[in-house]
Amino acid sequence: MIVGDLYWRKDPDPDYLQLIGAGFPSSGTDHAALARAGDSLQIIPLYSGRSNQDEWDHFEGSFALNRHLWALSIPDRSERERAIAKSRRWYDAYLRWGHSTMGFGFFVFLKPETR
Repeated sequence: MIVGDLYWRKDPDPDYLQLIGAGFPSSGTDHAALARAGDSLQIIPLYSGRSNQDEWDHFEGSFALNRHLWALSIPDRSERERAIAKSRRWYDAYLRWGHSTMGFGFFVFLKPETR
C-alpha cells in the first residue's frame, strides 16, 4: 500500500494554524509519526520518503495559480474580490509559514498475509 500525507517539519505558528484550519495535518504529526501510523493496522512500513523543497514549492505554487485563476473567472465582482483576497491570504501564509513548516511524505506499507 502506498500512502502520501502532510506532516509538520516543525511546530507551526498559531496564526498559520488559524488560517488553514484544523486537520492540516493534525498537531504533533511529523514524518516519523506517519511512518508509525500503520502500527495499529499491523502493516509494516517498508519505505518512506519526502518531497524536497522545490517539489513542495511547485505544488503550492501550482495550487495558488489555480486558485487565483478560478477567482478571476468569477463573474460577480464582489464574489470575485472576496475569492481573490482569500487566495492571496492562503498563498501569503504559505510563503510566510508553510514553506518552512509543512512537508509531504510518502510511505510504502506491507500487510502480511494472515492464515
